Amino acid sequence: MRVIMMMLVLLVLALLVARQWGGVAGPGARVPGAGTEQPASQVPRHVQDLPAFEREMRRIMDDAARDRMEAAGQ
Repeated sequence: MRVIMMMLVLLVLALLVARQWGGVAGPGARVPGAGTEQPASQVPRHVQDLPAFEREMRRIMDDAARDRMEAAGQ
């Protein structure tokens, strides 16, 4: 009986570890720490997409900084 219980516990632990390691955030993943409900940006897969990605990241960072400044001023 102990062996069966131990095997069940190990199976549950293995499933939890596999889920944790295998889980990849999808395209609709949320940006951690952001107060807004905007989805995270897609990481570019091609070199020609980098400038647009940089502009979008800069815009997101500027928006977050502006929101923090407004919150601090209130």
